[in-house]
Amino acid sequence: LTQPFLEKGASTRSVGQLPDLTKRIQELGLTDEYNAFKDRYLAWRQGKPTGAKGEVTVDRLTRPEHVAANRGFGFWYPSVQEWLWRRTISYWIAVTFFEGAIFFTISSFLYNYPDDLGSFFT
Repeated sequence: LTQPFLEKGASTRSVGQLPDLTKRIQELGLTDEYNAFKDRYLAWRQGKPTGAKGEVTVDRLTRPEHVAANRGFGFWYPSVQEWLWRRTISYWIAVTFFEGAIFFTISSFLYNYPDDLGSFFT
């Protein structure tokens, strides 16, 4: 680390002084995953990035099944049951939001009258 990032009294350590964690990785059963990560990392450092799986590319965006105009009504509501579920959950979300807003408004209004609330205020 460079000096501005170090705390007062901290010292730099070389990479050679860091502990070897390969036995710990083997104990955890992560050797294959570690080797795959190391290979991908080295490829990236050498300028050979491949991107993540499902990477957004021009080809993927322009395919007919991915264009929003070609999706149609069935994309958003594949069945009547799906549509009913979404309508029901939207209704209950709206009801509980409105109920919470009412409770907040009433409690905020009542906070202005501590004498009238008596022991309920504390």
